[in-house]
Amino acid sequence: METQNTTVLVIDDSVMDSFIIKKLLLLKHPNITTLTFENVARAIDFVKYIDFKSMIDTQRFVILLDLHIPPEWTWNFLEFFEQLPLDQQSMYDIYLTSSSLDTDLVKKIMKRYNIIKNFILKPF
Repeated sequence: METQNTTVLVIDDSVMDSFIIKKLLLLKHPNITTLTFENVARAIDFVKYIDFKSMIDTQRFVILLDLHIPPEWTWNFLEFFEQLPLDQQSMYDIYLTSSSLDTDLVKKIMKRYNIIKNFILKPF
């Protein structure tokens, strides 16, 4: 993971999981900015209103999206993200995270949403 000009967005309703992820990233990659969102609406607002055109060549975003936040939130975020312009989508790498390994559900989601790079099992 490139540490320069990278921002990680952690979308997880577990304050403890978000805290652990943020601390682990800080230890491994101190130059990364980590933003945490306990609900999807705020994450959507961040993505929606960011001036991506001024950052398209200099900024990278990584999204860690928890699978088991209230389910409609996960789908809402993925549906919103698919509607973004392709040049804005290209600035983001989305990883689905979960503490349970429901392989059927993960396969189904990753097949449906090709915007997801990979699945990460928690704890990291």
